[in-house]
Amino acid sequence: MDIKESVLDFTGERFIPGIEDEQLEIEHFQRYISVLPLVENKIVLDAACGEGYGSCMMAAKASRVYGLDINAETIEAAKTKYQEYQNINFLTGSIAQIPLPDHSVDVIVSFETIEHVDPSIQDAFLEEIYRVLKPEGCLVMSTPNKEIYSDKYNYHNEFHIKEFYKEEFENFLKRYFREIVLYNQYFEVASVLDYGKTAKEEVSFVKNGDYKEEGKYYIAIATNGELPDTNISNVYLTKHPMYAEKIERIIQLQKEVEERNRHLYDLDKEIDGKNKRILQLQDEVEEKNRHIAVLN
Repeated sequence: MDIKESVLDFTGERFIPGIEDEQLEIEHFQRYISVLPLVENKIVLDAACGEGYGSCMMAAKASRVYGLDINAETIEAAKTKYQEYQNINFLTGSIAQIPLPDHSVDVIVSFETIEHVDPSIQDAFLEEIYRVLKPEGCLVMSTPNKEIYSDKYNYHNEFHIKEFYKEEFENFLKRYFREIVLYNQYFEVASVLDYGKTAKEEVSFVKNGDYKEEGKYYIAIATNGELPDTNISNVYLTKHPMYAEKIERIIQLQKEVEERNRHLYDLDKEIDGKNKRILQLQDEVEEKNRHIAVLN
């Protein structure tokens, strides 16, 4: 998809394509790419759609996409930016009062939304999701893993009001949904075997059986019907060789450290030489003092 320049400013609360944070960009785009098989020929609600890039991506597969956001300016910008997509309806409204009829949507997608509102709105949102979804429909919802996202690195996101631990998130969804599966999303080093010119859309995904990882984010699929057969696990490669860049940066830092160590070594030698000269001068002063004493 061609990412057009946004008319909105990035504040950190809503993701906007083209910002200078490649890891954040990958995290957001990978979520939407992963759900494309789930929304094919379906009626979809993109709850808290922001500037609309995700709604646009899903519109290529879905029969109808509703993009909902509480910010009227954001919705107007999305209507202008993606006006050529006839199967997208952008709506201004709250996730606590979704402006759609009962049981009218096949799939509800809500990425990085739930942690931005207080518990009372979270409860109202989940109730509205249940109301709007068709009986056999499914919810796809992502949220940060509080243990990794915040606790591990003592980090606080000023836009997050209530984050979830794994068990909390599962229990939250179980209030209305019988079947739940949790996916982990995280950055990791991978060995890639690639054709080089044009990569195929689908490649084999091999994971060592002993490898365990708690994700920075959880992506839940929840339903009261049957869970989709589609496995949304995937690997998203950045447009830049991030691993190689980090290795190069480490090597550069090592060279800088070595250069500074050499400089410190030279300074130590200079200090040592001056200390020896000071001792020499002290000996000369003592010798002169003894000579003066003899003369006296």
